[in-house]
Amino acid sequence: MKKKVRDLKGKELDAWQRDYPRREALREVIEQRLKEASNLNALDAIISSALADEAEPVFGSEILSEEYERAHIAERDNDGANLGANVHVVNLDEIATPEQIEDWGNAFRIHPMIRESYLEQIREGQRRMMLATDEDGEPAGRISLIVNGPRVTKIDANEESPEFEGKPSEVDVVETLGGSLPWIEDLAVMEGYRRSGIGQRLMKEVEQEILRDKKLPDIVALAVRPDNAKAISMYEKLGYNRRLINGHETFVAHIQAMPSHEVLLMVKGLKKKEK
Repeated sequence: MKKKVRDLKGKELDAWQRDYPRREALREVIEQRLKEASNLNALDAIISSALADEAEPVFGSEILSEEYERAHIAERDNDGANLGANVHVVNLDEIATPEQIEDWGNAFRIHPMIRESYLEQIREGQRRMMLATDEDGEPAGRISLIVNGPRVTKIDANEESPEFEGKPSEVDVVETLGGSLPWIEDLAVMEGYRRSGIGQRLMKEVEQEILRDKKLPDIVALAVRPDNAKAISMYEKLGYNRRLINGHETFVAHIQAMPSHEVLLMVKGLKKKEK
């Protein structure tokens, strides 16, 4: 793209967000055609043909070529984690002014409705956010460690959807796990950096952050939508296992600025720290 995603505003940003589902659908088409071709040298032709099949131009489609090229050349470890990305924990000096906060939120696609709560949690030490950038400092992904998770949101029984009646919630998860523990949430890989091992790298960095903190238990958990097959596969390969909650496969997650939805609970025991 001529403009970086972080610089999009107004109508261009609206168009970018509007066409996100179409770009996702294109990724599925490209993935399938790549499998059938079994030839990465045909990538450009496959992307071009997929775009040609669209009735109307897809805003931001240029980023797909960059994304697959990065995925092809990315240096990875045995778990598929990207070795070239730079990852660090956000510190308060980075988000001290309104201008810094706006740039942080725009660059890492943090919705304005949740920025203030994220900032408050970071300042209070409840949330440790890690950011991944490429060799040029461009945003590649983000992830958060909730020190005592999962965060429990009080929901008025009258506000809960009838379809979730009687189903476990975050309160039941805490009881199942025997108390609060390190909790991973908000894993997001920026478009243009998908399939390059950024997600795996961020997951491993969070695990190391937990192991470095001797005050935290050597265990971590997370929630994932049951239909997110790619994420579930990645978590399982990294050693995460599904855990039932009071005999239920899922629990109802209550996340700020999002409708309540059912998710799986996945847990991993980490290597013990050296004493």
